[in-house]
Amino acid sequence: MDGERFDSLIKRFTVTRVTRLEALRGLLGGAAVAVTGAAFAAEVVDAKSKHKGKKKKKKGSNNRQQGAAPSGPNDDYKGPSGPTGSTGDTGPHGTTTGAPTCDHYEDCGYDAYWDDKECACVCNKADKGYEYCDNKDSYDYRTCISPKCGDYQEYDPYSCSCQDLCQPEYECPAYSEWSYESCSCECDKGYDFCEGKGEYAGTCVSTDCPAYSSYNDKSCSCECDKGYDYCEAEGGYYGQCVSTECPSYSSYSENSCSCECDNGYAYCADGKYADTCVSTECPYGKYYDEYSCSCRKSDA
Repeated sequence: MDGERFDSLIKRFTVTRVTRLEALRGLLGGAAVAVTGAAFAAEVVDAKSKHKGKKKKKKGSNNRQQGAAPSGPNDDYKGPSGPTGSTGDTGPHGTTTGAPTCDHYEDCGYDAYWDDKECACVCNKADKGYEYCDNKDSYDYRTCISPKCGDYQEYDPYSCSCQDLCQPEYECPAYSEWSYESCSCECDKGYDFCEGKGEYAGTCVSTDCPAYSSYNDKSCSCECDKGYDYCEAEGGYYGQCVSTECPSYSSYSENSCSCECDNGYAYCADGKYADTCVSTECPYGKYYDEYSCSCRKSDA
């Protein structure tokens, strides 16, 4: 290009007087800027190709303020809502986050249904008071059974059945039976368990005592009241408590379980002196009459 044509081109684009030297300097500067811009664009394309396939930063990891417009070469920035373009309060698939739903995953059987609120199988309303058995090892699995049990039993939710509170651990002694309430042997009515030492220890003994006696739980036997003695002698008073209080001129004998008159006295059964001991010593010329309990004159 000759000088005249170069001057005419300069006059077309500017009205300011510019020398040839200044125009050449401007063209050289523009060419440098163009080369620099092309190099920067190449670097951006190369960086994108290297980072392609890598996971994007999590929400909030970008240093830019939320809502601020992106700047620079990252033209694909989509804002703080995440890669799906959602509002930021949704799950990974765009669904609103809240209480997790309870999916029906189990067959509840014929007398129960799935309750989403309980997230479990529950018995039908007609089976009010029944409980659903979800133990696979139980015979009543997937059925509704009543938790009401008999006396001295309780409902076991694991086995879905009524269980005895306790089982007999040993054989009960005579006059007793096993009690599920106390989980021990209990004596029959009228008997008491002897916890003391001695012949009757560990057995049930009768508390029914004869007249003039009472039961003593320490000795596990009947003990006669004060003034009475237990008769062990064979005869009419055996096993009874008899009085040891005897009339005058007599004393109690354990061998006969009765009062025996002192020597020189005899027991009077009838008459004026009945149940007393009277003297058998009579004055001269008289003898003792056991029927009348008195001295009579001799016939001689």
